[in-house]
Amino acid sequence: MYKRQAFTWAELTAAQKRDLQTDPSGAQDTEASGMARLAFLRGDRSCEFSSGGACFYTDGTNTFATKSLRERSSRLGDIVHSGPVFVGAAESNWPDVAPFPGTVGDTYTEFRDATASRPGIVYVGGNDGMLHAFSQATGEEVFAYVPSSLYSDAASDGLHYLSDPAYVHQYSVDLTASVADVYAKTRPSGSTSWKTVLVGGLRAGGRGLFALDVTDPTAISESGQDPERTVMWEFTSTDDPDFGHSFSRPSIVPLADTSNSIRWAVVVGNGYNDLGSGEAKLFVLFIEEGLDGTWSAGDYVEISTGVGTTTDRNGLSTPAVIDTDGDGLADMAYAGDLKGNMWAFDLSGTNSGNWDIAHKQGNNRRPLFTAPANQPITSTPAVVRNSEVPTASGNFPNTIVIFGTGQYMTSGDVSSTDIQSMYGIWDSGGNGGLDRSDLVSQTISTGVTVDGVVGRTLTDNGINFATDDGWYMDFPDSGERIVTDAVIRGDLVFFNSMTPDTNPCQAGGSGWLMVAKWLNGGRPGEIAFDLNSDSMLDDDDAIGGNAAAGVEIVGIPTAPVNLSNIRYTSTTQTTGGSTIDTTDILKLGGPRTGRLSWEELSR
Repeated sequence: MYKRQAFTWAELTAAQKRDLQTDPSGAQDTEASGMARLAFLRGDRSCEFSSGGACFYTDGTNTFATKSLRERSSRLGDIVHSGPVFVGAAESNWPDVAPFPGTVGDTYTEFRDATASRPGIVYVGGNDGMLHAFSQATGEEVFAYVPSSLYSDAASDGLHYLSDPAYVHQYSVDLTASVADVYAKTRPSGSTSWKTVLVGGLRAGGRGLFALDVTDPTAISESGQDPERTVMWEFTSTDDPDFGHSFSRPSIVPLADTSNSIRWAVVVGNGYNDLGSGEAKLFVLFIEEGLDGTWSAGDYVEISTGVGTTTDRNGLSTPAVIDTDGDGLADMAYAGDLKGNMWAFDLSGTNSGNWDIAHKQGNNRRPLFTAPANQPITSTPAVVRNSEVPTASGNFPNTIVIFGTGQYMTSGDVSSTDIQSMYGIWDSGGNGGLDRSDLVSQTISTGVTVDGVVGRTLTDNGINFATDDGWYMDFPDSGERIVTDAVIRGDLVFFNSMTPDTNPCQAGGSGWLMVAKWLNGGRPGEIAFDLNSDSMLDDDDAIGGNAAAGVEIVGIPTAPVNLSNIRYTSTTQTTGGSTIDTTDILKLGGPRTGRLSWEELSR
């Protein structure tokens, strides 16, 4: 059990003080030095000296001689993989009828109205050991949270290492947080109400997640019971060794519980390099069960794929959680693993003990689809209803699961030249076990230059769902891969591939902005890229009379983001020896349709 406390010396546990008193050699330093390191982490810069030597630290009353600490260019640590998340007024559309609360004074509509003037906060994780909360209005920091799992008294680890003059970059709070409104108990009172919950994690910085109650961010402080109220729980590899470095962004969803009741949960993949069995696993953490500070049997559900061992570790990536029957409750999840398997998990029904792998042959668990060797799946699939085939009991859930393959997590991944692919797999129920022989192939052309821009074409082979179970396309460039999520818009799927480069003058690599019809993986029926940069999508942007399916860019692209009729993709691009962010803006046109959020599966 961990302690929820203010980040002050008087509140720290003995083990946490031991971390901060650890010197660069790994030996225990004086208490004054520990207090100086704590002050450093809280933003004090009085002991930062590039020349080394002694520093005189004052705690407000007494002055102590301590060692100088690392000189830094900013109090704020670097932000790498943790994207900013904005939270203002509540804006979900949970109904005011059962199984959601329907009693006057307890409805979601009332909660939404009560938060209409809630100040906007931007939450982002930094590799300075903290989740930061910044005011939208002023940019000032409102509060910060330090996960307890980051403490360590190892010489080159823990919070003390951040102040070490010999510090070499490490990740810490590096996962993009998820935020949702849930109906759950409040710490420490135990009363049940609607609240806004943030679930963050460490990604490569550690094996753990944390949940915070951010319903009223202006009331969060170090005093009184605020830490008890704000910090809901942490879940780490200490609670379950099968939970690894989870790169999985959490989904916060309602699941069926007892008759006409809901149980709110966090659904996440176990991630990579776990300390347990080595198998890829799905975790379902019930939000209220961690409030007591312990995780016991029944507090969470762990569904194993059975693939992976302690000598050949696997790991589950970020799941896409969906509502297949339109009742507002999540009931299925799709996620890929490092062995190239795409798994479907059945989370339907009120008995969580029956939740399991969706596809089986007899008692044997089977993936929906398995890619060829050396095609790991590290991105989140996009899921849409198959519009070509009416949904029926014989083909339920009748979804098309769209994802790419590739990995970019370790230094060895940079030089990989394995062929990677994009897939669209039809889940029509049954036993699963599909492979490429069940799919229609599309072919991506090599680059074609149009008005100085290099574009790509794509075949448009038809698909017959009486005999075919989806589609695939192989990427033609050596080392090209998918490590970001695809986005559905209308009848198209937008996705960005990347090819890493060890040469720093190439901004880490290059990439392709791609688009295809999600139904068959073929080229778009209408122009989707402005190749000649005239701010118009017309026949002048065609390649050989057909709509382009891709455009080459310099730098590694992020996942595409659609806002209204504009598509945004950030890239890195090197100019004058420094790395800058650029934005590619493409007109999309058409209505706001397609896969919008987890509870709105297109039909």
